[in-house]
Amino acid sequence: MKRSTHSWGLLALLVALPSVTQAQQETPPSYPYGGYPQPGYQPQPGAPQYPTYPQQPGAQPYPNAQQYPNAQPYPNAQPYPSAQPYPSAQPYPNAQPYPNYPYQPPPNPQPAEQPYPGAANQPQPYPSYPPSPNAQQSQPKSDSKLSLTAANDEARTALASCLDAMDHFRSELVRLRCAEATSKDDKLSLAHALLAQTSISQIVQKRHLAAAKDASQTLSEGERLFVEGMIALAEDQRQVARAAFEALVAQLPGDKRSHYYRGLIRYRFGDLDGAQTDFRKALELDGKFGPAHNALGHLFLRRDNLDEAQKSFAKYVELHPKEANALDSQAMMHLRRGDLGLAVESARKSVELDSKFLRGNLRLGDALLLQGNVLLARKAYATLLSSPDPSEHHEAALRLSRTRLYEGSGIPSPKTLLEAEKDLQPELELAKKLNRRADLVQTLIESARLQLERSAITEAAKTLPLIRESIDAEPTGPNADKTDGKNDSNKTVDKTLADKASPTLSDEEKQRYRAELQWLRALLLQSVGERELASQRADEIEKTLRGKVGQRMAEDLRGDLAARSGDRQAVVKHLTQSSRPTSRLALALALGGGKAGEQLDLPQARSLMEELGKRNTVDLEGALTRGRAKQWLKQNPADKSEPKSESKSDSN
Repeated sequence: MKRSTHSWGLLALLVALPSVTQAQQETPPSYPYGGYPQPGYQPQPGAPQYPTYPQQPGAQPYPNAQQYPNAQPYPNAQPYPSAQPYPSAQPYPNAQPYPNYPYQPPPNPQPAEQPYPGAANQPQPYPSYPPSPNAQQSQPKSDSKLSLTAANDEARTALASCLDAMDHFRSELVRLRCAEATSKDDKLSLAHALLAQTSISQIVQKRHLAAAKDASQTLSEGERLFVEGMIALAEDQRQVARAAFEALVAQLPGDKRSHYYRGLIRYRFGDLDGAQTDFRKALELDGKFGPAHNALGHLFLRRDNLDEAQKSFAKYVELHPKEANALDSQAMMHLRRGDLGLAVESARKSVELDSKFLRGNLRLGDALLLQGNVLLARKAYATLLSSPDPSEHHEAALRLSRTRLYEGSGIPSPKTLLEAEKDLQPELELAKKLNRRADLVQTLIESARLQLERSAITEAAKTLPLIRESIDAEPTGPNADKTDGKNDSNKTVDKTLADKASPTLSDEEKQRYRAELQWLRALLLQSVGERELASQRADEIEKTLRGKVGQRMAEDLRGDLAARSGDRQAVVKHLTQSSRPTSRLALALALGGGKAGEQLDLPQARSLMEELGKRNTVDLEGALTRGRAKQWLKQNPADKSEPKSESKSDSN
């Protein structure tokens, strides 16, 4: 058949990704999985609402949702928006604080692009640092503890309190306590290093970095190494930080914090055995050091050792019953086990215990949402919109959008998808205004995904070039001249535009986002019948990411495209080893689809659907699969004579 002029024009648009000038009619997907034909499958549209996800009259839509009861905004919060606190959150997917949400390191960590002065480009033993002019001469290795240098006792007490807050990942308290310490002694090098680490403004961070490096204090060698490590982390020089903490342990082998912080950096590099050894050593030195129990709990979670993780978190709560972060970790444990009622209880206690702990509302919202209380979940997320930290505001905005897709069961309707997309618009505008590129790229990617789900081809074709431009754009620096001075009480983060700067994207982040962009381009090309061009995007993903990560993502895309083409055998070939929820949904549909008696492996399909129906992670993948899996299970009840599948599924 001869291709029309219009079709050739659209094809060129999809390949080159320019702006679209001619609209194409938008139609909802014909099949439950984005165009996956299912001959003989039981129909799903119109299925009754899942009973645990009640529609609640009176739900107040974002962004005007009321705050969760008893949650108080952070009094006198000093917003420092921009730089993310250490342990840093990865912007996508599901950006969350490390190690409370375990960071997945790249397969082959690369040295930092601009090492801290005095460090070589490749990792090596720490003595590559020149000693500080004001530092004391290196002391022999000893079992002495980390000493804190300060001009007076009041400053030393405030600094100790600040360091304790850092141990518990309470970045808002670090900013408060270290500010107290520097007000009593403005030459506190460690206090400035910790403030640089937790600052949410690039301008403020640079000021504290300069102060930490220029402080005229005479530090012990151990404290100097600790300061150097924190400076390196604030500057995202991970190899340098790693070397500093290695040297710190060698200098202070009897100090719990030296092992604890080396364990954290080892964890970040994927050395789980080394990290576990360090955390246990810290507990040998001080069995009541709760943060080490917390770190062990998250390490065990990453290894799927839920029993040991629960013991570690329980000990953390026992030692620190009034620490909000301890209860938040316990809530995470309950979520992982599927104990939603206990998760709600622990998360609610964490936010009621300390009104400054706004981040706890993310866990509370997740637990309520998965429990079916959509209205209360939205209130919890909306509370976090008052945070002065743009990264926390960003996470809350994305979750508010996703709640739309959790309200019903089965396939989200085009109207629901459109409403979720509209919820993202305020966050897009805010990310542009604050020039937060990572937030902007992630929100654009999520918007494009929603557009493709509702077959809005023309809109998606307009969004994809914006993603590419945002990834490749050069940083433009602070936005100090962009504020109009207006006071908007509904947007706390808008009040401090003069104190904001544009965080840059690391090379690793750019590669990951480019791979996601290739995936979206493939789905767009497939939707207009260009299967060969779509399959070529998988090859591009392998070139972009390389290694096992790129190979796995490319295979996931090939399986996704095969599912949309109705090639069930190819789906099984490519997706059997996949851990991506949407890929596992496609695999389950391929295994359990067809006419009665023609299913490839119905027990395994049911096992996969049960896994997806119980998945307790509130991300876009879960929003697009959890309800569909539950509906499929309801429409395909297990036959008592049916053999059980022996395959093991990954609950992550």
